[in-house]
Amino acid sequence: MAAIMGPVAMNGSVDCVADISPSKLEWNLVVVVARLYKMPNQFGGKDSYTIEMILQDEAGDRVHCSIPKGDVDVFSTLIKEHGF
Repeated sequence: MAAIMGPVAMNGSVDCVADISPSKLEWNLVVVVARLYKMPNQFGGKDSYTIEMILQDEAGDRVHCSIPKGDVDVFSTLIKEHGF
């Protein structure tokens, strides 16, 4: 499984998925994609409506995220480039 690593916070701290709360606006997570699936267009076209992911941190905690319809094409290109 390929992993995409982004820049780590200036102070080098990494947040855990279990610590996510609405009290903070920015998070620095290091996760892998545990599940990745595309939701088909509800009207039967070839296009995906959303891309759904389950992300997992090193402690095994998971979080669900969605890539909205407007960003599906950009994200699909990124997935292909990194071998997912």
